[in-house]
Amino acid sequence: MNIANLCKIPEQNFVFHLVTNSFKHHFASGNSARPLRLIVDGPGGCGKSYVLKCIMKELQQFLCAKDAGVQLSEAVFVAAPTGVAASLLSGQTVHTFLQWNPQYPFKPLAGDALVQYQKKMRHLQLLFIDERSMISAVLMSYIVRRLRQAKPGASESDPFAGVSIVLLGDDHQLPPVNGGRLYEGAQVCLRKKTYTCERRALGSRAFTQEFNLCVQLSVNVRATGSTHLQQQFRDLQMDCLRPCLPTASWHSFLMRIADLTQAEPSAKLQWDREFRLCSSKKHCQEHNMNMLRRVSHELQEPMVKIKAMHSTNSAVTISADKFQGLLPEIWLSVGARVCVIANLWLSRGIVNGLTGVVVDIVYDTSSPTNDQLPQVVFVACHKNAYSGPCYAELNSCLEYERLSRILKVSGVQFTAYDVNIIPIEPMQKEWHAMQTSK
Repeated sequence: MNIANLCKIPEQNFVFHLVTNSFKHHFASGNSARPLRLIVDGPGGCGKSYVLKCIMKELQQFLCAKDAGVQLSEAVFVAAPTGVAASLLSGQTVHTFLQWNPQYPFKPLAGDALVQYQKKMRHLQLLFIDERSMISAVLMSYIVRRLRQAKPGASESDPFAGVSIVLLGDDHQLPPVNGGRLYEGAQVCLRKKTYTCERRALGSRAFTQEFNLCVQLSVNVRATGSTHLQQQFRDLQMDCLRPCLPTASWHSFLMRIADLTQAEPSAKLQWDREFRLCSSKKHCQEHNMNMLRRVSHELQEPMVKIKAMHSTNSAVTISADKFQGLLPEIWLSVGARVCVIANLWLSRGIVNGLTGVVVDIVYDTSSPTNDQLPQVVFVACHKNAYSGPCYAELNSCLEYERLSRILKVSGVQFTAYDVNIIPIEPMQKEWHAMQTSK
């Protein structure tokens, strides 16, 4: 099968051949060819992820035909700054690629960890990094330092140690959390004084000096169709990328809100059940409690307060921010929509941002107590989002009608036929507080 024929749009086809030909030439020359440093730019829906998957298929066929004893997973790595993006591309997070826990300062690998990392990366030729808008200059400096460790014999003049790198994404999307954008330079303003950050300098310099080729994908292949509304949606999507939204587009959004006041009850209800962006934690908590009360009332299911069990009384008063976001207590109900806030099982889809619906809460009734934790909370997720083991027996315990009603009331856009049900059990986490004396 000629995979290149799958990229029918000229821009996509150009990127496909540029990357695959570079990899093949690099492979044939014994890594002596000049590595590729490419930026693939374009808004959401223009096919960046699609082209990447086509490239991976082509390189898989190439390596199999060469029978060189090198697996695709050894020669090509796909990484992204978030678990959701990495999971969608069957890749890994940038932090996993770097063998670095961001809760601790970045340090060079040493000893057995370094030996194992160099062994893992010895065949690495091509690195894809998605969602490049979230890659900071500081994070890029860590990539430089880790690749230099992975391939110590590479030329000193190449900051990326001879590895070809393709950055994909759109600068109009989310910026880095901290560390500065790649093109902002090394200057940091702190308390009205300007400082030079060496880490920013390294990452920014490597980016600006090495990435001199950019291909922009401009054809929106996701939002297709020729009707007036479909064309209007594409125009609005592009207008949102401008520094200032045009007046006509602003009126289109206002009309959309005005239409809801005259919409059918089902449309209004669906609007009320959609996700909200809240401006504060207090507003978020109030909205969540209101939604939980509504779901509990409609399904005639009780709301339950689940309290964490602490080893010391002082732990109750510690901020949730110091416990990786874990709250001392939460409220749940059957029908509640829940969201994962950490990357727990990347290869199976349990990543930061995965959403689901609580379909049952099971307690041990043989020895009930006031502060008892549930034995298990069953959560239904879309089977395309979660691919790990599921609790198949629950489908026979819950009538199809009940499960369908729970999903409908919760407002999710999938049916009882589309779910995998995950059993969530209580788990133990440990933190050690540092005691300091004055």
